[in-house]
Amino acid sequence: MAISKIIKYNLQDEAKQLKEMGYTNEEIARKLRENHPKIKGLSNFAGMSVGRFFESDEQKQIEEKVENGEDPVTDFIKEYRDKLDTIEQRTSDLYEDCKTILNEAKQDGTTLEKLKAVDITLKSLEQSRKNMVSLVQYGERQTNNFYNVNLKKEYHIKNLLLNFSEKLCPKCRSKIPELLGK
Repeated sequence: MAISKIIKYNLQDEAKQLKEMGYTNEEIARKLRENHPKIKGLSNFAGMSVGRFFESDEQKQIEEKVENGEDPVTDFIKEYRDKLDTIEQRTSDLYEDCKTILNEAKQDGTTLEKLKAVDITLKSLEQSRKNMVSLVQYGERQTNNFYNVNLKKEYHIKNLLLNFSEKLCPKCRSKIPELLGK
């Protein structure tokens, strides 16, 4: 696998800072090209490359947590549930606001102003829906990272077993599957 241009040209801190400022991957790529016009390797640098860098960086962070004995899955689940609860509460509040506005409109007859308020509330509900979709997509990306970390560990273990078994006599080697099955 080729090394990321962000790493190759030592732009990790700048890219992360731009991400924290809310820039999209495309905007980060454009900004890095603008900020470093003398780096010819960035002339065709794209947002997809930035995305791959951040995915790789997230995966490395998960690997480091696992190596340090931390449980990134539990942390992720807590963060995910907190975000989901926040979105659910906001959606519920908006729904209640909408019901209140409609009831007031029925009682006092100021329908036009109430309909405007309902329209604003509905737009907020639509944003909540988008936030939920975004959260699900985030969850999918994170679980893929957890899967990839575990897959690497599995390959590593299999390679260790293969290397170890090569040192054994054929009779001892034949007993390995039986021992691993226990």
